[in-house]
Amino acid sequence: MKAKKPSVFRRFHAWLHAVPHLFAKLIILYCILYASAACAFCVWRQGQGLEMAGILAVALGFFGGELLLLCLKTIFKKEDKDDENTPQQPCV
Repeated sequence: MKAKKPSVFRRFHAWLHAVPHLFAKLIILYCILYASAACAFCVWRQGQGLEMAGILAVALGFFGGELLLLCLKTIFKKEDKDDENTPQQPCV
C-alpha cells in the first residue's frame, strides 16, 4: 500500500515554517513596492504640474523609518540561549 502524499496546503505550510525571517522579508518587499509606486505616482502628478515633493518625502520617510526599525531590530536581537553555553574562541 502506498503512503499517502501530504496535501498541497500541508506542504505549503511546512515550506512557510522553513523560511527564516519570512515576516521581515515580506515587510521589506512591501516597503520597496510601496516606495516604487509612490515615486511613480509623484512623477506622474509632477508631469501634470503639481508639486509632489512633500508627499513623496512623507511617504518615503515613513517606510524608510519602518525599514530602519526592522534593521535595528535585527542588529540588536538577543541571541539564543544555546549560543551562550558554547565556548567562545578568543580573538587573536
